[in-house]
Amino acid sequence: MSITWEQAREIVRAAAEREGLGGGMPWDVADYGAEDATAWLVPHGPPAHLDGTDVSVGGWEGDGVTLVGKDSGRVAWFPWLADGIMKRVAAMTKFGTWPD
Repeated sequence: MSITWEQAREIVRAAAEREGLGGGMPWDVADYGAEDATAWLVPHGPPAHLDGTDVSVGGWEGDGVTLVGKDSGRVAWFPWLADGIMKRVAAMTKFGTWPD
């Protein structure tokens, strides 16, 4: 079974709630993302970061990226300095309306 984009968004939302991301501050999952053959890139964070109005901590990506495995639904977070992650993200196919 392959995980859909909407399922990936809900998996990240549930994981973030379990982990207490946002610390009580507004927090959301973007309606835009990216994919490759094996994973979904699921941006998440404060709404002002997701819509590009506040990039004080780097915008949607913050200090890393969250991927959801298409086959497993497993959530994996990678810091930008992780080996090969920038190259992988650059090669992904983006969809939806990304902020400037």
